[in-house]
Amino acid sequence: MKYQKLFFLPLLTNTLLLSLSVQADVVYQPSFSNGNDGFSLEGRSSINGGGIRLQGGSTIARVQSPVIEVSDYQNLVLSYNRATNRLDPGEAAAAQISVNGEDFATLESVRDENGKVTFPITHSADINTVALRFSLNASSFFESYNVSDITLEGDAENCGEECDPVEPPEPGNHTVIVPDSSWTCSAPEGIPDPTTGTLVFKTTLSAGNVRDIGITPYGQRKVTPVNGGQIQAADFGSPPLSGDVQDNALDVDLHLPSGAVEHESRYVITTSDRTLIYMRNCGVADADNIRFVADFEAPDNSRYAWLNNGRYIGVRKVNGKSIDLEVYTDASTRPNDRRVQVLADNDVRQQTWECPTLSPAVSAGDSVMTLRVGIAGFQSVGDSKYGSRRIIGITGGSFSGTINGNVNPGGADYQLTRNGELSLEARYTIEPENGEPILVRNCGDYGSGDLTWPLFEAATDSEYNWLNDTDFVGTITPGLGRVTIEVYDRQ
Repeated sequence: MKYQKLFFLPLLTNTLLLSLSVQADVVYQPSFSNGNDGFSLEGRSSINGGGIRLQGGSTIARVQSPVIEVSDYQNLVLSYNRATNRLDPGEAAAAQISVNGEDFATLESVRDENGKVTFPITHSADINTVALRFSLNASSFFESYNVSDITLEGDAENCGEECDPVEPPEPGNHTVIVPDSSWTCSAPEGIPDPTTGTLVFKTTLSAGNVRDIGITPYGQRKVTPVNGGQIQAADFGSPPLSGDVQDNALDVDLHLPSGAVEHESRYVITTSDRTLIYMRNCGVADADNIRFVADFEAPDNSRYAWLNNGRYIGVRKVNGKSIDLEVYTDASTRPNDRRVQVLADNDVRQQTWECPTLSPAVSAGDSVMTLRVGIAGFQSVGDSKYGSRRIIGITGGSFSGTINGNVNPGGADYQLTRNGELSLEARYTIEPENGEPILVRNCGDYGSGDLTWPLFEAATDSEYNWLNDTDFVGTITPGLGRVTIEVYDRQ
């Protein structure tokens, strides 16, 4: 059935509905500014960008509102915006309502309807409470149902302040985002609202075109090249952090089937006195804006060594072709904060924060490909809290062998020397001749052997899916302005 309306009076004219909307009071209007605003979530459902997002899967995706007290209102009217995407015949998105705790009745069942819809609410008895439920029964992750601008209006009875069923939020309420145990960002207890702390700095970065890797074994992977921006210092620190964020960084997001997002980005900051600072961000979100934990490495002997201590929480917002970062310190949770759990996805492979380490017993087999990777000059942060950090930017290049193509500029090799032993981790993308990007992570721990562990992440529906499930080893040979990386089957 393409479109079905039940339970409510469909005979009211548009003129009457408009009149009700203009004169009525707003009884209930979730903004989702406090996380889920009391909605419960099941299946592949999320609160995304101020609205509800449901995605198809093996189980029905569903969200349900808290019970809404409406006993002091008459002439109730519900409205909301909805958008469906790619639903097949036999699949449906549904909106339902429960009045006075009774069973849920269907408002509408749709497959390809979009836009705003309005329903007057009637019942044989006085209406004291209502609850709303939105669900999607579809098979594919790419099929979706989005609901926004939910508004319940009515005419308040003349009984003074006692008629208001919606209590204003307590001052100081904030949201704590609790990450999944597979990606804790060093904050398993939850990432607090950064604005509860003190601003350290802001910056606006220039974003390039998103490289959509596609659906990989981990979820949908997107990589954005990021160029630099100027730091807007706040009145914090001795001295306050000022300078510029360097070009050639990568912003890496993983969109999970549940609607949650896991984020990683790394930046190099050049301060006003030419000190280099390394910043690595780990973030999560159940909506568009990423909340992240920032980890700084500043030289121990510099004026900015204060960054090596303390806890830094930030928020990342994408605005067209720019990325806004705000970083705060001393953010904290409060007893009345709302806690939002980031939904786990047990059906996908879990990404790791730290580089994996090869066993010394492995060896190289047949050659798979040769990468000739252009590099920028070495940049040294120097001795800091984890060891001595050195960063080598990636400027482009090419590769050949079983597959052929180009190495994209952007990313770097982040090398750390600790207790005399060198480890490396390179992050960049390559692009085969058919134009489908692949994310590369090359890990090496030269305290346990002279081979690296190249890891490739490609779309599972591409001809390069085999890279996801094959074990490799690699060698690195330095050259003038580039390094040569040989990739072999692992023995």
